[in-house]
Amino acid sequence: IGGAVNMVSKSALDRKGRHLSGQVGAIYRARPGFGQPPLRAYAVSYSEVFGDKFGVSLNYGNRSHYSPTPATSRAYENKLDDPAYTYRFGTEDYYHKQTRWGGGLKLDYKLSEGTRFYGNVTRNRMMEPSFNHYIDYATTDAAATRDAAGNLTGAGGIVPGYTKTVTEWRPIPASTVTANSSFEWKHVGSVHAEIGAVHKFRGLDVDYNLYKSVSTTNYPHNDQTNIIATGIGLRIEDTSDPNLPKLTQTAGPDITNPNSYSTARRDLRKAQGKDAFVGAAINIKKNFDTVVPTWVKAGVRLRTQNRDLFADQFRWNYVGRDGVTGVNQATGINDDNLAQFVNPNIRRWGGTEKYPLLPTLNWATWGWNPGGNYKPGPSLETGLRDSPALFVEDVELRTRTALANRQKFEETINAAYIMGNMDLGKLQITAGMRVEETKTEGEGAKNEITPAEAALRAAFVGPLTDAEIIRRTTAQYRGRQKAKGDYREVFPGLHFKYTVLNNLLVRASYSSNIGRPSIGQLIPNTTVDNIRRSLVISNPSLKPQHANNFDLGVEYYFEPVGVLSAGVFLKEIKQFIFTRGGDVIQGNTGEYGEYTGYTFSSQFNGGAARVRGSNWPTSNNSPSCRACGRVSVCMPITRGIRPRAIMAGPCPRPRWPGLFRKPPTPVFPISGFPSPFASSTTTLAAVSSASPPPRRGSTTGGPPASPISRPSMRLTRTSPFISTPGISSTCRSCPRNSRAGAGAGISALVPRSWVASTGVIRHLLLEAHRFRRHLL
Repeated sequence: IGGAVNMVSKSALDRKGRHLSGQVGAIYRARPGFGQPPLRAYAVSYSEVFGDKFGVSLNYGNRSHYSPTPATSRAYENKLDDPAYTYRFGTEDYYHKQTRWGGGLKLDYKLSEGTRFYGNVTRNRMMEPSFNHYIDYATTDAAATRDAAGNLTGAGGIVPGYTKTVTEWRPIPASTVTANSSFEWKHVGSVHAEIGAVHKFRGLDVDYNLYKSVSTTNYPHNDQTNIIATGIGLRIEDTSDPNLPKLTQTAGPDITNPNSYSTARRDLRKAQGKDAFVGAAINIKKNFDTVVPTWVKAGVRLRTQNRDLFADQFRWNYVGRDGVTGVNQATGINDDNLAQFVNPNIRRWGGTEKYPLLPTLNWATWGWNPGGNYKPGPSLETGLRDSPALFVEDVELRTRTALANRQKFEETINAAYIMGNMDLGKLQITAGMRVEETKTEGEGAKNEITPAEAALRAAFVGPLTDAEIIRRTTAQYRGRQKAKGDYREVFPGLHFKYTVLNNLLVRASYSSNIGRPSIGQLIPNTTVDNIRRSLVISNPSLKPQHANNFDLGVEYYFEPVGVLSAGVFLKEIKQFIFTRGGDVIQGNTGEYGEYTGYTFSSQFNGGAARVRGSNWPTSNNSPSCRACGRVSVCMPITRGIRPRAIMAGPCPRPRWPGLFRKPPTPVFPISGFPSPFASSTTTLAAVSSASPPPRRGSTTGGPPASPISRPSMRLTRTSPFISTPGISSTCRSCPRNSRAGAGAGISALVPRSWVASTGVIRHLLLEAHRFRRHLL
């Protein structure tokens, strides 16, 4: 919704002769216990003009980097006041390596001084293997009660009497510890081809192009192994670092003993997404040689995107030779022998080494073992290959995902615009209007049990066999359904530029724009994370968000290449898109009933919001002041009006006393998903300013970090550790429900109040933690 930049590649004809340049570099990130050598990065470019008619441009780049990341996560009781118990804690050791390479070739032919034809093709690839180790301690999000004799009763896993710093868990079946090892492989490839021409006649400019772009994202083998122990009593005690509490096992089986684990499971996911873009555009600009220099420009742009998705999932439970997971009740013996699959070479760091070393199982490396530090032996993957009789497959999951996860989507956007400019000397006026028509069509599985199928199930006698499960699942999900939609929007704009002095400008503008939901949201889809017990649910009913933008600014230019700026802005947003997360799925929720107790996140439309602020960016690119870099200061003030999306639980109180007034009582009781929102006049206010660290695509993730970041104010999430302002009942900028890592921000639900933040960030190649001190 912030607009877009139309990038135009250079032409070799723009400069004469032959030009060759190159860059080399290396990236190294330290991680104890790893011998990973520095990773190279390089880029080369070449351009040459032959006979003043034919130009060639060629470029290629290759870059690799890896990110070793220790992290912890912690979930608290959803309440404002202390004490609040801890019902979940997890540690993570995540390591991934990303390699990108790409190149492009562009050919230009100058037919005459006024006519040029061109064609270009680019290809990019990215490979990202990663492995992760998760340890997840969890119990029910409820406290137990005591009977008249003082005995603990009920299904609550929290022992009454918890304090601000200490929580104890009961050793009930719902109190579990899960050790997870996973290997994930991501491979992305794209090809883009374009042809076009530029014509310059007397007083008339014409350009047009036609392009096609195809990209494929593959997840060929995302492999996970999990072992689960139940009935664990635990004491969680705060230390000086709330992200690294002290854990003490108080009851239940020894969690460091492989024989204490009753469930061993392998999950495999294979997925692919294909996107194809086809588009064309024509632009015509007419210059009028009048007393007042004027030009008018008009154009048409067409674009169609097609997306084709599939995601197959497989699951095998290890049952051993007796065919029973864990202890065989008939014999009292556990013959699973999980110790044979344990990896003794797990290396922990960043504070996670203080916790018990659990029997994490070997994983399928698929030929990737960074630095040779992990040397897995027998695994559930090799065991399934060599002794399939020791495993039981979840045939329902395999059959259902093969049908339900086949999805198609098509979006066509046709747009036309007209704009004009008048030069009145010191004052220039530009005005225009764009009309867009959008059409969408999606296709997915139909989840339906017909009367005939219901009768067949009712008549079935005997235990369910794999064949019957496959038949039932196929009958339920084999149908297909389609949905269509279309809408038309008009976007006007008006811009003024006034030259006060040769080096002093004043600008004022009004514009309107649209932010469309991502295609991934418009396709019905649910992603389940059984380790974190969470779901990410798409929202096909999501509507576009709109904004009216007003800007006023002053720019002062100084020699040789510097600028000082100051400006104020107002952005009025309607139907803003936000991400809600942290709510717990209750019972009797229909399609999601099997995930009772899981948290979920999804995107929704809010009501309206108003963003007011000012900014003072400056830059000096002169050779004598390269160290000055660029400095940008921004102070946004945000106010939400008429929100229709107030969450079930308030954000826990931030550790900045007096910054916020106490939030109102929640107005939206979650009883299932999806549900309608209640109306409210409560104000939403928030400011976030952060540079998010790299992510691996989790449910709380944000976009990959950029080495150059600006202060930002967004109503959508800006960091893996900062939730949507004022929306989420899981506040990741507070110590509660937070995750250790870089990032800074504030987030709260505030009644009729204003919140402001100032961020000063030098535009240099710095890591997020290097400049966190400049925020807030």
